Amino acid sequence: MQLWEVNLAGSEGFSLLRFGYEDSPTLAKWGRGRRNHNIIHYVLEGKGWFNGHPVEKGMGFLIRAGERAEYHMDSAEPWRYFWISMAGPQAEYICKNHILPDENGLFPWQHGALIGQLLENFRQDSPAPMAALAALYRILSCHEAAPQKH
Repeated sequence: MQLWEVNLAGSEGFSLLRFGYEDSPTLAKWGRGRRNHNIIHYVLEGKGWFNGHPVEKGMGFLIRAGERAEYHMDSAEPWRYFWISMAGPQAEYICKNHILPDENGLFPWQHGALIGQLLENFRQDSPAPMAALAALYRILSCHEAAPQKH
């Protein structure tokens, strides 16, 4: 596991708290519980379950602040995932208007190469808060380019 603490509080009710990369089968699970912030997960390899629904490479899932959640990997094909946690009213707005999960909290994600590139850069040099924020906006721009749900 790699974890980067950011704790960047913005001026418009937005805080980028931390982000990380999980590739340890023993740690690739959480819950059943509630978080006090929003967490976006991007599955880069393998399979798992989020709230009882199958998730695999090319998908992501969103845990909204205050919602009950549980996730775990598939024992035959353990997953690797990247995650971002954020809080505040602006984080709520981003999740509602840009992530666009289905009713189960799942969404398609076909930009694993971008996350791989960001991870490689971060492994070489832990990101400064503004570099982490720039990475978040690069990832969010991929959501903006995705077809919108109606």
